[in-house]
Amino acid sequence: ETHFAEKNTGKTNVPDSAQDEKKIPDDAATIYRLAAEQGSVTAQRTLGEMYGRGEGVPRDYAEAIKWYRRAADQGDAEVRNRLGLIYLEGTVVPQNFDEAVRWFRLAAAQGDIQAQNNLGTMFMQGHGVQKNEVEASTWFKLAAEQGDAMAQFNYGLMLYIGSGVLQNKSEAARWFRSSALQWNTSAMNNLAEMYHEGECVTQNMVIAYALWNASATKGLTVAADNREKFQKIMTAAQILEGQRISDSWISSGLILIP
Repeated sequence: ETHFAEKNTGKTNVPDSAQDEKKIPDDAATIYRLAAEQGSVTAQRTLGEMYGRGEGVPRDYAEAIKWYRRAADQGDAEVRNRLGLIYLEGTVVPQNFDEAVRWFRLAAAQGDIQAQNNLGTMFMQGHGVQKNEVEASTWFKLAAEQGDAMAQFNYGLMLYIGSGVLQNKSEAARWFRSSALQWNTSAMNNLAEMYHEGECVTQNMVIAYALWNASATKGLTVAADNREKFQKIMTAAQILEGQRISDSWISSGLILIP
């Protein structure tokens, strides 16, 4: 089973305080507020984060968004992408795809690769814009070429299925590999399928198993399902070697694919 496209969530800091473990001293709010009111973009962004997490100030999502907007209005691309995610998720404000697209567009035009990937996802899904797979592939490719793992997966998927671009499974495998080397579990799953089938890569069931096992360990359910399904047709030696390889990747943090 293939795993499909995803957005780049980044760190919204609203509403999940667990996204960022950095602690800010209680008296920092006064300092940041003074700087924010004087127009410091960094202070405005940080103050928004503090209100979003409830650190040094009472948690207040309206205040968080107010300060994010001030930073965004001054051109902070990271915060513009963050606002796009807030409106896309619709957990602390009413969901608004049009607003999400507006902020993603602004950040993407500034070169923010997460926003470029997110804008591509909106075009792919037809949220806030008319569905346009060609436009989606353009934004995915732009972010992928700059090294964004999710965009590499998304662009690889479009190449694999021939959506918005001419189908090119060899190129898809290349982008899946680039993404997998950054521990994108969806790319690891799709690349494993290609190794298992020998599709545009040299067939290697051991590497396929290692990829499925490593991505399953990172929590991807579809990879665990594929691992369980395909290990039934593998030898015990292949499974043990695949396990050894995936364990070495996990312990080192480095995926090495021959």
